[in-house]
Amino acid sequence: MTVESLPKKVWLSLGIALVLALTLAGKRYLDTRVAPGFTLIDSRTPVADRQMYWLDDDRVLFLGGETVREGRDFGKLRQVLMIFDVAKRKASVYRRDVHSLLCVAEGRVVYTAYEGGEEKRYAGELGREVHTPWKTKQEVAAAPEVKFNPLTCGFFDHAAYKPAGKQVQPLRDGDGVLDLGRPEREEWTDRNSIRLIRGSDHAVVELPVERRQTYHVHHAPFRGAYLLARFINQSATIEWSGKRCEPLWWLAPDGRTEKECMPYLPILSFGLGHVVPWRGGVLFAHHRGAGQWGPGDAGLYIWNRGDGLLRRVLPGVVSHGVTGHPAVSPDGCRVAFGYARNMSQNRPRTRTLRVLELCQGGKSDGQGRPQPDCAGCEPRGVR
Repeated sequence: MTVESLPKKVWLSLGIALVLALTLAGKRYLDTRVAPGFTLIDSRTPVADRQMYWLDDDRVLFLGGETVREGRDFGKLRQVLMIFDVAKRKASVYRRDVHSLLCVAEGRVVYTAYEGGEEKRYAGELGREVHTPWKTKQEVAAAPEVKFNPLTCGFFDHAAYKPAGKQVQPLRDGDGVLDLGRPEREEWTDRNSIRLIRGSDHAVVELPVERRQTYHVHHAPFRGAYLLARFINQSATIEWSGKRCEPLWWLAPDGRTEKECMPYLPILSFGLGHVVPWRGGVLFAHHRGAGQWGPGDAGLYIWNRGDGLLRRVLPGVVSHGVTGHPAVSPDGCRVAFGYARNMSQNRPRTRTLRVLELCQGGKSDGQGRPQPDCAGCEPRGVR
């Protein structure tokens, strides 16, 4: 019997069997449902692959896309600065001529916009931004140690620490600075301990934290402390896999510290991006493995100190800019990011702003505390 002589019923059976086999084999790559216990909110608004910021516990400021008509080109997507109100499930345009969103912190917003054919910088309280000219080359040359601080959206003068040969990491205004010691070329592998120069009294506090564990410094308003974590590249991941624990440090402005341990997952073999604090632990976006038609191992991962588990809660492509990270709300109960099911959908028109409710029961009470049924998410104090 030749292949051509096989009955149609046989061909149909073979076809059905092949489809079932492919479906079962590729299930882990095609399933992009959010994990049970979490609520995913789709703004249905195109979002740029850039960092986004929370204005408060309900509103996200981001670079989005607005469909416009220019001449015969109908449906062109124009980049605009937008606000998504989670409670109202509504996205609105804040400003249409914005080129880039640079920073949001402590009630201050910094972005650039085109005016009169020129790109200008605006800064200030939202709704009261004023044109803030860029520094001239002469001004930069006169004060080369004055550098931007993303924790405040302002500038910090490093000149006072330069004579001592120190490199410092400024914290928020009034919280002091991290004394990282002398500059090192391989700062992500430097095991020397660091110190905190307190902002309240300028006292020096020796910390049990290695310099390499300060590559990422994130302030957690809901905890009144900073999360310190290292840059987890491939070599760091190998070390992580051996110890099965990645140290995470919490630092209070007065110098108190607390160490936590994030477990290892074998699929995280190529490193990951920023480790960001949320009310119940930490989270991060893993980008490796995403394919044209499925998420692979990419997605949003969450470690919950309540049960000690590290798990993927949302498969897919989580975008937030090349050097950015998923944005967590001030109360620690929501995270915002750009999302697409796979790489083929990770385009300006199909990638949309999403918000994931992290705390059980959803929204906090508006004052940084979770609802009563989120007892497991309540953070411990920094010791």
